[in-house]
Amino acid sequence: MKCILLCAGYATRLFPITKNFPKALLEIEDGKPLLNYIMDQIDNISDIDEIYLITNDRYYNHFINWKDTLNTNKKLTVLNDYTTNNDDKLGAVGDLKYTKDKMNINDDVIIIAGDNMTKYYDLAKDNKEIAIKKAAHVIKTGGLVLFPTETVYGIGADG
Repeated sequence: MKCILLCAGYATRLFPITKNFPKALLEIEDGKPLLNYIMDQIDNISDIDEIYLITNDRYYNHFINWKDTLNTNKKLTVLNDYTTNNDDKLGAVGDLKYTKDKMNINDDVIIIAGDNMTKYYDLAKDNKEIAIKKAAHVIKTGGLVLFPTETVYGIGADG
């Protein structure tokens, strides 16, 4: 499974803080950027084997520098969509298409916004009964559930 991290927005509502610095790299506490918390979660999802972070031309070098300091067990590629401002941005769907086409992705994909922090649960590690109980709790509390394929538990979109 591939993961696409959407980090190409310009965070104009946070100007001047984000005028020349990406929101996803703002430090939350102890000098740890928001994106590092997301990466900690992704590192625990065994099915993800590759991560693509899509950003814009204004913030691209920030993400390259961040990647050089990151400690992850996943392959991470930082992509530049070459937009320079809010007026020429591709938007989330445009960046997803750009990433899919550029990297020739033909695999399952999880899409994560680089400025959202949540807890991800990988239910492939549990048996069916425990997985369903955990999923119900996680959904009630606002988490994101990664359901295994039908061949693992025999459950699909209809439950």
